[in-house]
Amino acid sequence: MFKGSHVHSIVKKKRLKDEKLEKEYPEVWSDFSLEVVDKTLVNMFEHST
Repeated sequence: MFKGSHVHSIVKKKRLKDEKLEKEYPEVWSDFSLEVVDKTLVNMFEHST
């Protein structure tokens, strides 16, 4: 049986989710580095020998 309390619970959860999604979070910067290595030349050399 679907009751008013069910509706209340659904609406409350939806409201809380919407509030969480709309909240502004501060930016967090950290030291991060990414090294990209192109191995196509190495692979070409290995396969040609």
